Amino acid sequence: MCNEEYLPRELVRMALNHKETPRVPFALGWRINLPPKLALMDYLGHAHSRQTDAYLARFQDIIGIDVPYIGPAHRNCRFPDGRQTDIWGVIRAPVSYAENGVYNEICHYPLAEARTITDLDAFEWPDPGWYDYNALPDVIKK
Repeated sequence: MCNEEYLPRELVRMALNHKETPRVPFALGWRINLPPKLALMDYLGHAHSRQTDAYLARFQDIIGIDVPYIGPAHRNCRFPDGRQTDIWGVIRAPVSYAENGVYNEICHYPLAEARTITDLDAFEWPDPGWYDYNALPDVIKK
């Protein structure tokens, strides 16, 4: 494999087509957790996390996009106390782990008490119509 530079799109496409790539396409997902980020900052000699974020961004080939949510307000929202709910009705609350940072831990499982098919039928299942797919081309351009 030659040492020429590839665009992230080309690297990902090559990997998806089972072709040899000069390096493995890289993605951080949501973000790097605080303890490894602090260790990386120390290793790289960065004084601010912004420097480390910029460093990692150079290698990120896969990024996520968010289609605008237009569904029910009680789903996919943040509460004043910091809790948040997702489209499934799962509620997460911020929990501090001291020097290891704050993580959103699940505090409510909406189907925890479900015991019957009737319970499942009564559940408000997420709907693909809760998203504005017409906005997708503009989101992708950005």
